[in-house]
Amino acid sequence: MKRLKIISFLLVLALLIPSCKKEEHKEQKTGNSIIEFYVRSILLKAPIDEAQQAINLFLPADIDIKSVKPDITISEGATIDPPSFQIIDLSNPVEFTVTAEDGNQKVYTVYTEQLTDTAFMIIDVQNGWTMDCYKYEEVLDNINLIADNARAAGKPVVYVYDYSYPDNYNGWELQICDAISPQNGDFVLGKKNTVDVFDGTTKVIKKLNELGVGVVILSGISSGRCVDGSCIGSLDRGYKVIMASDCHTLKPAGFDGEVWAADQIITYNTKWANKGAAVVKAEEITFSQ
Repeated sequence: MKRLKIISFLLVLALLIPSCKKEEHKEQKTGNSIIEFYVRSILLKAPIDEAQQAINLFLPADIDIKSVKPDITISEGATIDPPSFQIIDLSNPVEFTVTAEDGNQKVYTVYTEQLTDTAFMIIDVQNGWTMDCYKYEEVLDNINLIADNARAAGKPVVYVYDYSYPDNYNGWELQICDAISPQNGDFVLGKKNTVDVFDGTTKVIKKLNELGVGVVILSGISSGRCVDGSCIGSLDRGYKVIMASDCHTLKPAGFDGEVWAADQIITYNTKWANKGAAVVKAEEITFSQ
């Protein structure tokens, strides 16, 4: 009998213990923000205006605005609709709804502008490293031809200069060459330690967005470094690229330096054409009003 009472007591105790345990609730996350809106195909991260819950996306001329696949990072535990990596038509504003684990929602609107205007860009044509380049005087004349035509048509002329070497060059050497000096209304932007003026360390893309530019005509020094890097960089980011074939040069090297330099210019023009740039002589480049 005593044994039966003990067993009965243990059974009751076993039933009571679970009910005495404090019920554990998983705390639901409240985050419902878009942290990053990235168009990976053109290496473009769009700025997010959290106050307005707006994302302003600037797409260069060669991008199909009706077929964009954004890579979207959102708060931990949240979901988004439309989902990340889905192809979206951004020709009109599109709403993205982020829902937190606790059910609270936030709606972001993506506004997209297709950039179609044209800018002429002059890269690193500075006194310190231009005067020793192959046929540099002809190159400067050709650059001036395009720049004058661009200004006459009301198109922006954008100079990019390198200020990376103050210990190796004096002030005059770092200046843009006098023969192609900027005019009133031109834009002058500095860069440091980069061969691609379109990378995130420069203000070039921001300025081109402000100007509505999606087509770039490139020129500069030297063919094998910053001109090449900027051509590839602009193509990668979806710009329509026109390479002025006789508006870039480099320093001769080797036993027969001028022959080598001439061959290198042809080699780079061919490379850029194969990558998708239009390679055109200065005299053939025109601007519409």
